[in-house]
Amino acid sequence: MDSLICQLVRRVLRATALAGITVCLMAIDSVGQEPEAELAWDDQPVVRFRKSMFQGVILSGGYVSDAGENALSIADYKVSARLAVPLGSFQNLLVLTPSFRQYFVNAGDAIDVPDRLYETGVSLFTRYQWKPGLSILAMVSPQLRTDFETEDSSWRLSGFGVIAWEWIPEVLTVSFGAAYLGRDDLPVLPAVGLDWRPNADWRLELMFPRPRLMRRIAKNGPLSETWAYASIAPGGNTFNVRRSDGRDDELTLGDIRTMLGVEQIRDGGRGWFAELGLAFARTIEYESGDEYDFDAGMFGNAGVTF
Repeated sequence: MDSLICQLVRRVLRATALAGITVCLMAIDSVGQEPEAELAWDDQPVVRFRKSMFQGVILSGGYVSDAGENALSIADYKVSARLAVPLGSFQNLLVLTPSFRQYFVNAGDAIDVPDRLYETGVSLFTRYQWKPGLSILAMVSPQLRTDFETEDSSWRLSGFGVIAWEWIPEVLTVSFGAAYLGRDDLPVLPAVGLDWRPNADWRLELMFPRPRLMRRIAKNGPLSETWAYASIAPGGNTFNVRRSDGRDDELTLGDIRTMLGVEQIRDGGRGWFAELGLAFARTIEYESGDEYDFDAGMFGNAGVTF
């Protein structure tokens, strides 16, 4: 009996000693370490996606005009929706964006151009994280670009493929690839650029087709952030149309746009943007050979994401 009691006492003492050693080791290991502190309100990031398939509806519109002798004005509106499907994780996504866009063209009676043009289709975008710091981005967009009068096939394909390398984590990303625009004047272009974020308030996106210099001007914790930016980008597109004499032809509207803008990004990918700028090198070109040049014009764009 005494031997059993002695064995029990030894086991209790041994367990107590081991527990004490463990506590001491944990205390020693924690010396110099501070508990993880929560981020300050203004430092908390704005989440730019929703944890659901539906990612929002985007409504946008714009107007460009000039006061020259051969004035060309174009108004447009666009409606699109965004759907996201995780391919195993939120690091690898398939994003589908069906859209419809209508243009209202006013070039005067002397210039043969349809007064209504349409652009509708769906874009499929995917991002695959190949390995830490290295991602593959690809997009393909079949679209119908037409005046709905022509009998020619109006389907066109655009897209891009890019490899993005996060050279300096959260600071500098470089990209290499190519973009196919499905336009007669700009068919294929290299997609080489960088995304530089020297700090939380500045960002330089040297990425085709829309390089931007951005400055954060307001931050409301994780709820929203507002950016001002300057940008330059090509405008226009190629459409299959029926001309006034009954011929089917390909029409390309083209310009180059410089702009200043403001964009607010809200929690869940909601937000709005507004832009003002100058459109120059404005042209209308037909595949059959007719070409018209226009003066530079002012333009404005705005949109909202619900």
